[in-house]
Amino acid sequence: MRTLAVLFGAASVCTLATLASAQQLPTFNVGDSVDYYTASKWIPCTVTSPLKSGIYNIRCGSVDLRAKNEQSELRVHIASTAGILDVSEVKEFVSRHPLGDSIGARYATREPRTCDNHRATITSTDAKELFICDAEHEFGGTLYLVSDVSLLVSNSRPYSASEDSGKVGIDTRQPVFDISATYNNYQCSQIPSSFTDYPGARNCNEFKMTNAAGSCYKNTAGEWHCLMYDFHPAATATATATNVAPPTIVE
Repeated sequence: MRTLAVLFGAASVCTLATLASAQQLPTFNVGDSVDYYTASKWIPCTVTSPLKSGIYNIRCGSVDLRAKNEQSELRVHIASTAGILDVSEVKEFVSRHPLGDSIGARYATREPRTCDNHRATITSTDAKELFICDAEHEFGGTLYLVSDVSLLVSNSRPYSASEDSGKVGIDTRQPVFDISATYNNYQCSQIPSSFTDYPGARNCNEFKMTNAAGSCYKNTAGEWHCLMYDFHPAATATATATNVAPPTIVE
C-alpha cells in the first residue's frame, strides 16, 4: 500500500480517506486496526472491546481511549497516510526524535536544558538560565519544557523566615533574589512506541504563564536555584492549547 501511495502521490491518499469516510462504518472486532481522529489528526489505534452502547474501547500506543462509532471519530485504518510526508514534516520529525534512550528520545522532544549551578553570585542572565534549567525536567511520567521566557530580577534581599523557610536546603546566610516572569510551559507525555513513525502525533499541553513569581537562592551545597511559583494569587495560567508539538528552540 505504501508503494502505491508513493507512486500515485498524496492525492490518491486523500481519495482513499474520502472514500473511507463516505462508507458506513463496519462492525469492528477486538484486535482490528482503526484510525481515531483527535487534534486534527488521524492516529493509528487498536480495538480492545466490542461495540457497546455506541462506544468502542481502543488503545492508541499505550493510551486507552473511548471512541464513538461515528465517522467523525473512527475509520478503517489507512496505513498509507503515515507514509507520505512533506519536507517540513520530515524535518520536524527528525528534530523531535533524538537517538538512544535519552529523556528527549522517550518524549520525542529536544533534551531538557541543563547547566552548572555552582556560581559565586548571579546576574539577570544567570537567573534566566538557571530558571530554565530548573523548570525543564522529567517528573511523574511528564516532561516539562519552557519557551519564550521573559524574566525580571529584583535587587537582592536578606533571607526571610516567613518567605523563604520552605526553600529546600536554602543557605540562610546568602542573599535571595525575587524574580517574576512570563513564559510558555509545556507538559509533555511519553510517545507510545507505535507512534515512532507518526510525526503528526502531538503529545504536549501548552500553558501561557503570566505574572509568575518566584526567587533565586543558594543552597548549602553552593548551588543556585531559580524557581517560579506559578499559582500564587496574582498569577494566571491559561491553557492555550492541548495536543501540541513541543518547543524546538533551546533558549
